[in-house]
Amino acid sequence: MNKYIVSDVKINIRDLMRYVFRHWLVIVSITVLFGGIFAGVKAAPMFKQTEEAAPQADSQSMYDTYMGYYNLDVGTVNDNFDQMQVYFAGNQNYVNNSIFMQIDPYSICDTTTMYEIKAEDSSALAVASYLGNTALAGGGFLDPVASQFDTESIYIKELIRVSYSASPVTSGLTTNEVLDNGQAGAVILTVETMGTSKEMSEAIMDAVEAQIESASSAYAGDISFTLSKLSRVYQVTASDAISDFQYHIYDRFEKMGDILNSFKKQSTTEIVKPALSDYTSVKTDTNTVSPKAIVKFGLTGVFLGFVITCAVYVLIYVMSGKLITEDRFKSMYNINDLGADDDMIIASIRNYAQGAKKILITGSGDTEALAGRLKGKLDIAEFIPAGSITDNAQARAKLTDCDAVILAEAVGVSRYDTINEELGIILATDKEIIGAVIR
Repeated sequence: MNKYIVSDVKINIRDLMRYVFRHWLVIVSITVLFGGIFAGVKAAPMFKQTEEAAPQADSQSMYDTYMGYYNLDVGTVNDNFDQMQVYFAGNQNYVNNSIFMQIDPYSICDTTTMYEIKAEDSSALAVASYLGNTALAGGGFLDPVASQFDTESIYIKELIRVSYSASPVTSGLTTNEVLDNGQAGAVILTVETMGTSKEMSEAIMDAVEAQIESASSAYAGDISFTLSKLSRVYQVTASDAISDFQYHIYDRFEKMGDILNSFKKQSTTEIVKPALSDYTSVKTDTNTVSPKAIVKFGLTGVFLGFVITCAVYVLIYVMSGKLITEDRFKSMYNINDLGADDDMIIASIRNYAQGAKKILITGSGDTEALAGRLKGKLDIAEFIPAGSITDNAQARAKLTDCDAVILAEAVGVSRYDTINEELGIILATDKEIIGAVIR
C-alpha cells in the first residue's frame, strides 16, 4: 500500500457543500428553468379557450398596423426583385453579346503564335510574363478588331489565351527548373486567339502580335533579351472546357430567371393583403387556470431543478477523475500542505525538508512557475522543475538525483489516477515527499 494514500477516504461535507455552491449561478439558472418548464407543461392542458365575438373598438388602428407590415413585406420582396432583375439583365447582356458564349465549342477557329524569348540570365520568364500580360490586358489595341466585328473589346479579350514553357535549347530543363537553378535560358511564349471564323481569329492575332512587338521595343527593364517569332499556325479545333463553361453559364442564367419569377409571384399572390373586415371583431380567450395552481407547479419545478442540479454536482465531486478541490486532495492523500502563498511555502519547506539540498518539483501543475517563484528564497536548497514524471523520461531521470520531492498539482487539471501513479514512482525510488502545493 502506498503510504501517501489514505486507505479510508471520508467525504468532507463542508468541502462538498463549498464545491456545490461554488456553482451557484448554474444551479440558480437551471432551477429557474426547471420551474418555468414544469409550470408550463403542467398548466398547459388545463387551459380552456372559448371563442366569443366581441366588437373591436379600434379596428382601423389595428388594420393600419397590419397594413404597415404588409407594405413592408411587399417592399422588401420588390427590392430583392429589383436587385435580382439588375443582376439578371447584366448576365443576359453577357450571354447575348459575348462571342465566347456564342462560339461553337466543337468548331473553334484557332490561330496560335509561338515566340522564343532569350535572356543572358534567368530573366526570360519575367520578360515572357510581361509580354503575355500585355496581350491579355486588352485595351485600345483591340478596339479596331471589335469595331470590325461589331462587338466590344471586352468580348474580344475573352478570346485570347497565353501560356509559357521552357525552350528545348535549355538543356531539357523546364521553365521552373531554369528559373530555380538561376541558369540562362529561353522561354517559349505561346499566344492563342479564338474566333467564330478564320478572319476573326487572324484579325485578333494580328492585333496581339503588333502589341507584343510594341511592348518588346518599349520594355523599360534593364534585362537584355531577344524576341523571336517561331511560328504561326491556324487550325479548326474543339474544347470540352468551353462547352462546360457555356453550360454552367446558361444553367445559372436559367436559375436566376426562376428566382425572378419566384419574387414576382411572392409579391403579387403569396403575401396576403389584410382586409378591414377582418378586424371588426376579434376572438377572446378565457383562462380557467388559477394563479395559485401555476405558482404551485412553478415551485415544484424549482424544487426538482435544485435537487437534480445539486445531485449532479455531488456525483461529480464523488466520482470525477480530476482533482475537484484542495480539501479533496488533503482528505485523499497523506501529504503535507505547504500552503498557498510563497512565504508560507518556504516556511513549510524549512520545517519539512530535513536537510534536503536538491528538491524536485513535479506534478500536473505549473512546475516551472513554482520553481521560479521559490528560486533564491531558500539558500540551502535548489529547486528543480521537472513537469510530470508519469510520461516524461527526462523528468523521471531527474528523480534519482534529488533529495526530496514537492508535488505541484492544479485543481480541475490534475487527475487522481495520475497523482497515484506519481506517488507510486516516487515511492519506488525511496524519495521523501516534502509536501504539495495545490493551485
